[in-house]
Amino acid sequence: MRKFILALLSFFNTVCSFSTEYHFQVDIKGKGDPLLFIPGIGCSGEAWNSITDLLSEKYCCYVVTLNGFAGRSSNEIEVAKIPEEIITFIKKEIKKKPVLIGHSFGGFLAYAIAAEAGDLLKGVVVVDSYPFYLANLSSSITVAQAKVQADKVRKDVVGMPDSLFIKQQASLVGLQSASNENKLKILNWVSKSDKIVYAEALEYMLSQDLREKIKAIKPEILIILCYSAITGMPQEKIAANVSVQFGNLPKHNIQFIEGMHFIILDEPAKIVTLTSEYLKNIK
Repeated sequence: MRKFILALLSFFNTVCSFSTEYHFQVDIKGKGDPLLFIPGIGCSGEAWNSITDLLSEKYCCYVVTLNGFAGRSSNEIEVAKIPEEIITFIKKEIKKKPVLIGHSFGGFLAYAIAAEAGDLLKGVVVVDSYPFYLANLSSSITVAQAKVQADKVRKDVVGMPDSLFIKQQASLVGLQSASNENKLKILNWVSKSDKIVYAEALEYMLSQDLREKIKAIKPEILIILCYSAITGMPQEKIAANVSVQFGNLPKHNIQFIEGMHFIILDEPAKIVTLTSEYLKNIK
């Protein structure tokens, strides 16, 4: 009986949550070298579940959910300070250098964190995210122009009736996942998110150009970019933006993968395969 209780306690020690001063929750799963996961805008860390269920067999997975997202209280979160908070979390709470893994908005945060504190990281994996989002729409756009557009987006979202916001999100999610089950899951997370925090996160991501800053990133980055003819984003179109977006990265490995934006939900095995290979090869 004593051995059973100890085994049970050991299990719960590997699946637990931090309760700290940070403006995010961190769930832990598994044992081994650390991986730190950040999900997309409005999403719960549960978006990574199918991936961490597999990777936690060999790695300790720290999974972030930001305050204000997926039903978590906003608790006066300042989105612009999240990279700094995550850097502090890495310094204080993770004993070994983690590999930082982000999707979409989480990938944008990963670029910002790695540019600022690359020495703290063993590696970086980014899934379908870019250092200057609006440059995908216009390669000649300036930061000043991007800030104007991002501010307008924030104001539009904040001023939008909740019913219209959910309707627009449903249309957007329809182009981001191939699975009806996953579409409902994503929409549920977003509908439970604080609309003001969501809007501020969107403005933060759209208004910044990190292409100069990513020159400072030291670990090699695995960048997984999705393409899909269904959404009007064929591989040729995605590939055409690579030099514009990633020309300043000193060490990177770009992998194109067929699928929609929420491929981490739709086809997690593809992400696990690419990530596992990357993890085996980094030093």
